[in-house]
Amino acid sequence: MQEKKLLVTGATGFVGQHLTPALAERGHRVIAVARHPMAFGPAISQVLIQDVTSVDWMALLEGVDVVIHLAAIAHRGIEVHEGLYDKVNRQATAALASATARTGAKLIFVSSIAAQSPSSSDLVLTENDLCLPSGAYGRSKLNAEIDIAASGGKYVILRPPLVYGRGVKGNLRKLIQLARLPFPLPFGNVPNKRSLLAIDNLISAIDLLIQRDDVRNEVFLVADATPVSLPEIIASLRHGMGKPPNLFAIPPPLLVGFFRTCRLTDTWEKLAGNLVVSIDKLNSIGYSPAFATSQGLAAMTSELPQ
Repeated sequence: MQEKKLLVTGATGFVGQHLTPALAERGHRVIAVARHPMAFGPAISQVLIQDVTSVDWMALLEGVDVVIHLAAIAHRGIEVHEGLYDKVNRQATAALASATARTGAKLIFVSSIAAQSPSSSDLVLTENDLCLPSGAYGRSKLNAEIDIAASGGKYVILRPPLVYGRGVKGNLRKLIQLARLPFPLPFGNVPNKRSLLAIDNLISAIDLLIQRDDVRNEVFLVADATPVSLPEIIASLRHGMGKPPNLFAIPPPLLVGFFRTCRLTDTWEKLAGNLVVSIDKLNSIGYSPAFATSQGLAAMTSELPQ
């Protein structure tokens, strides 16, 4: 493996906390850029910034071969103004893309499947589909992709679905809390399929793209090999906790009505709607996800305090 000098933005976020040390362990020289310090160890250089929208990127990119851009405002429990999404997720990304184009560094941008699709789709998604971004967050990610492509530099864009692993947040954390409850759950008859992405599989995909200098100016969907249903997700989470699945069946229309009554329709779509992505294109350049979703989910919850 050829050693490269890497710069990782958003290095202390959920993905960054896993990715940054993993890349260093693979022999790369890593510069971690973040707003808050983290004890990565002496092998990783840290650069603290106040705001990703006002960084002098040229000063940081000297000698850098590849930039992995993770820094972004993701989905939050509170309302985020579309202008803030645009400022952080698009404008800051465009500035970084312009700088990498001038230096010749390769930019790996971790976008989101939300740039391409709403939270559920009955079609198997591919890179050739028309993009129908999901809300302000998805629009900001898609617009960032457009600005990257217009920068004239070398880039690769990854569109992952929900990424899971130790420290995961958002809806999957809520589902873990639900799975920890001691009583049966009424999701045994939900027939959906969703693609998820283990953090270790995402790291493998990024490392592959770091090594493949010939792969550039491409968009890839990235996920685990096989989509899973909501019952399978809960069973895997509970398996990692040393518990049986403990699921029973209620007709899905009744569950939909319950979630709608509770004004949780969007949450239901994210949990029980279909969202399957094809990884054929990424497989064709050597991606081979080592972790199955059931294995990854169980491993994640097995580390939690019981």
